[in-house]
Amino acid sequence: MQVFQRDPADRLDTLPTLDEYGLLRQGATWVALSPIEARLIEAFLSRPGRVIGRSTLAHAGWPNGVPSVRSVDSRIKVLRKRVSPLAVRIHTVRGHGYLAEFNVSP
Repeated sequence: MQVFQRDPADRLDTLPTLDEYGLLRQGATWVALSPIEARLIEAFLSRPGRVIGRSTLAHAGWPNGVPSVRSVDSRIKVLRKRVSPLAVRIHTVRGHGYLAEFNVSP
């Protein structure tokens, strides 16, 4: 069983920002996200520290309908790698969804 603890110095007011071009920025570091990835990360940024269910993420990423049952899982897998330079970690919470942690030390 994994146990995650937040560092008290980890402040939510230093969350990465997402701009209108799909660039997720944290200080001088940035990554470019696809439109679907940007919508998924927006969902996490709007609820920092909370578990977000797969159906909520599916609706956020694909507002016109999800292409397949595993679309969220496969996109989260890619998103995890893409946002890792920004000290963002996306954890699977079995049976419930996903949790994004921001400002995680390496």
